Amino acid sequence: MFYSSLTIDMGVVKDDDKAKEWFKKAAIKGDDEAVHYMQVMVSKAIAGWTDIVAISAFYHIVGLKADGTVVAVGVITKIKGKNYLNDHGQLDVENWTEITAIATGTMHTVGLKADGTVVAVGDNSFGQLDVDDWANIVAISAKGNFTVGLKSDGTVVAVGDNSYGQLNVDDWKNITHISAGVICTVGLMTNGEVVIAFTETRMFKINKWKEISAISAGALSVIGLKYNGSVNAVGDEDRFSWKASHLYAEFAPKRVYTDSARNWTDIIAIAAGYHQTVGLKSDGTVVALCVFNDNLRKVGDWKDIIAIEAGYSNTIGLKKDGTVVITEADDYVKRIKEIIKSS
Repeated sequence: MFYSSLTIDMGVVKDDDKAKEWFKKAAIKGDDEAVHYMQVMVSKAIAGWTDIVAISAFYHIVGLKADGTVVAVGVITKIKGKNYLNDHGQLDVENWTEITAIATGTMHTVGLKADGTVVAVGDNSFGQLDVDDWANIVAISAKGNFTVGLKSDGTVVAVGDNSYGQLNVDDWKNITHISAGVICTVGLMTNGEVVIAFTETRMFKINKWKEISAISAGALSVIGLKYNGSVNAVGDEDRFSWKASHLYAEFAPKRVYTDSARNWTDIIAIAAGYHQTVGLKSDGTVVALCVFNDNLRKVGDWKDIIAIEAGYSNTIGLKKDGTVVITEADDYVKRIKEIIKSS
């Protein structure tokens, strides 16, 4: 496995022991800003990846190689021999083989094997790893604390957290594509229409969408790619808060970039992240929108991109040569510097 331990002497603080102790406490408490900072540092490790054919990201980043093996890197800091924030083993994919697709949840990783079975590692607090009996799976998706699988007959299976009704997919039929958001599941039907499993359907009004060719669900938004290369987008436009499994998160965007995304053209792939929406254009360039962090949308110089992913604190592009590019939420580095210095 591709591990990368975090060294906190990058001009951030002179007292490395103090920094390590601060991050140790932050990791144990699940401090959100510390998580971001470590993600920013460690994610640079993917620059050495080659022969990648697919990528998936949330807190951690996973790459599928052309030979069916998997590499992973994440929010890791070694303190007294322990890899904090890999204590659930979500990066333990070094023995995986014959993998054809990958998906990342909050603290778990899922792999689809060539025989239609599924493997999963990481946190199983909600039963999100209970996929051993799955068969005839053709696609997988994960983003929160649950896992979704699309079967060859167009039906859908799901396990894990159902706090928001995101597992209520038993009656779905004729599904061609699935996307797990942080708190919802979205399915694309053969007729180009979309269904959603989510208790607060008023937040994502997608029941009237038509001529959709791809879908992606994030934390605050659901986006759909239309046959003509334009994009439909909906998201929460009011202040709200919700409780995640391991921390309380407050979101207060005044408006969720939906209008701007609707102006996109020539899009061939889409990705909705925790804070950002990303689109891949037919010429291999990328467009991105974000209401929370400007750096997550700094993709203007990307070229030769064939796939995109929107993680928790990064936007990722897969190039046609099998290498990976990334832009991180660098403003967190500045914020963490001040927090550490004052701690």
